[in-house]
Amino acid sequence: MDSETTGLTATAPRRTGTRRAAVKLLLTAHGERFGTLASICAIAAFWYFGGRYIPSYVLPTIPSAVGTLVKVMGAPETYLTIAQTLVRILGGFMASAVFGIILGVIMALWPLAQFMLRPLVRLVMGVPALTWVLLGIIWFRNMEVRVWFFMFIIVFPINALNTYDGVRAIPQELYQMMRSLRPSTVGLLRLLIIPAALPFIFSGLRISLSFAGRIAVFGEAMAAGSGIGAEMMLADQMFDTGLIIVWTAVLIIMLSILDAILEFAENRFFAWRDEIKA
Repeated sequence: MDSETTGLTATAPRRTGTRRAAVKLLLTAHGERFGTLASICAIAAFWYFGGRYIPSYVLPTIPSAVGTLVKVMGAPETYLTIAQTLVRILGGFMASAVFGIILGVIMALWPLAQFMLRPLVRLVMGVPALTWVLLGIIWFRNMEVRVWFFMFIIVFPINALNTYDGVRAIPQELYQMMRSLRPSTVGLLRLLIIPAALPFIFSGLRISLSFAGRIAVFGEAMAAGSGIGAEMMLADQMFDTGLIIVWTAVLIIMLSILDAILEFAENRFFAWRDEIKA
């Protein structure tokens, strides 16, 4: 084999390796965006071809759904409906988050509280959501109280158990070192416990936000006369699949914006943390 052939053979793997490295770097930097775009394209393709052969009451065509979206977003009452659901989601989420975080810290720091409260929190978390919805309808007459109750009782255990795990994950040596400095309880919480547990807390917040959105809409559909959930129930009674899809898209966009805000806050808190590279 002459030197020219040998040079070409050696160059080919080198070029292939360079391309692979470039693709890997691109996927590492923008992999999530590419994945989201690919998922949207796959759903759009299925919807486009499926809408041509599936009856419209099962799956409306894309132009029909777009027309429904334009009509819905052009109605002034739409924004009142969105605001009602948004207020419920944020109110229930923040109330359950504050209560759950405080409860998680208490369970982690005091053995007696752990012994008495942790099994109760797990029991509450294990009860099906439908059970709480049915009980809430019986227990409470006010529609707003019902929806807030649904969110609170289903969401706060997530925050409580995540916070509990975060506090328990603090190394014992670090905890003892801080105790040797004789800080006050507030100082210990502010300087060690809360900062160390923040990754777990943020994880619980993002999970519970998703649950809060779904439970709020479910509660509106079952026990309220307003909000996105109530509009989806009305569309279901009219067998309007396109309207259900439109309201679902509105809810997804709203929850995605709220999740992006939480993610931004998390990234600001943990700007020092390097992501794991595959």
